[in-house]
Amino acid sequence: MGTAAVFHLMRAAEYGLHTLANHLSVPIPVYPTWGSALEKITMALEAKRQAAIHTPRGPAKNEELAFCAGLLHTLNYFQAVYRDPVSHASSIRGNFDSVKAQDAFNEVRDLMQRIAKRIGKIG
Repeated sequence: MGTAAVFHLMRAAEYGLHTLANHLSVPIPVYPTWGSALEKITMALEAKRQAAIHTPRGPAKNEELAFCAGLLHTLNYFQAVYRDPVSHASSIRGNFDSVKAQDAFNEVRDLMQRIAKRIGKIG
């Protein structure tokens, strides 16, 4: 049951992925592979991070750097720890118990809240 929950949580996280891509003006198809979508989003976030590095010091700069770096880390983490193991029928297939599913829920909720707080409505 936990594995099914994680699978559906990754589908929910895709709404955040699409919202982020739209915000960054990154064209991704309706049903992209996470790898291709993350590659494009990563490039756009890294460009935003580099631009922020060259802005004057202050809270806005710190917030932009933290937002970009945090999302880069979180999205790659999700792909490695949850999305790929739960979505691919292979030897790495994930088997998630209720505790791991609760962890995934909390992490997806945090991701969506960060995106919504910064960007606005998701979906």
